[in-house]
Amino acid sequence: MKRKILITGANGFTGKVLVKQIRNLFDDCELLGVDIQPGNSGSITVIKNALDNLDELNSIINSFNPNFIIHLAGVFTGYPFLDVIRNNVLSSSIIHESVRLTNENIFIISIGSAAEYGYVNVNKPIDEKYKCNPVNSNGLSKALSTKIAMNYYNAFKINTTVLRPFQLIGKGISSKLVPGAFYKEIINAINTDDKEIKVGNLNSIRDFIDVHDLANAIISLMLKPTGGEVFNVCSSQPVKISTLLQNMIERSGYDFKIEVDKSRLKKGSEVSTIYGSYKKLYEYCGWRPQKKLLDSINDMFI
Repeated sequence: MKRKILITGANGFTGKVLVKQIRNLFDDCELLGVDIQPGNSGSITVIKNALDNLDELNSIINSFNPNFIIHLAGVFTGYPFLDVIRNNVLSSSIIHESVRLTNENIFIISIGSAAEYGYVNVNKPIDEKYKCNPVNSNGLSKALSTKIAMNYYNAFKINTTVLRPFQLIGKGISSKLVPGAFYKEIINAINTDDKEIKVGNLNSIRDFIDVHDLANAIISLMLKPTGGEVFNVCSSQPVKISTLLQNMIERSGYDFKIEVDKSRLKKGSEVSTIYGSYKKLYEYCGWRPQKKLLDSINDMFI
């Protein structure tokens, strides 16, 4: 059977990588993207849609008749609180309701976030059974979206699965995320011959996962689809933020003085340490991370 894949957020950071990897792996697939930024390329046609209108999405699904919907679209912390909640929760609700109304045989793979876990009070890799306690708008909106997905599975048997990536990294990542913010500071300092870069908290510990590994996880679930499951996508390697920054500075080939800017410190909503276990995903479909952190950093500077 020919794969027909509808990808939301197809022109975004993860979407572009996913489209390329799907094209490299499969000859027998047809892709259609929806995004707030439309545009066609040789790999995919992307139509403009904000995923805020049920009738519009019903029409797209009825016309394209996909086997899979890969839901990547969304906004994250750094945007106004209500925008994050509204966009992420509404889009998830509309996608699942549209599938219920149009074609219950479609498999949905949605992208959640490790931010759903929030504060973690154990110093070990956390698995999917760990209780979610989100502390920011991204984590809250993604946790609600995951609950929506699981409700549609339990109530209507919609084949929906959620992947929870930990801190993404890779070429082209948003400057609203830590690796992208560091990259922006370093490049600006190089271009302006500045010897100093300003940063926020460097003491937190995170689990970095390359965007290509996330794309591979999505493809692995397409090859072995399921429903009603949540899977971590992570490296299981705790890395201090200061180590990430130092590695990025070394890769740039320049020396900088690092200044902690107090205005960039988050108050009351920053998790100190979080890293995950990908055991469940590995045992289900054999996925494991392939890219090392230094390789991901190198990609950013190419």
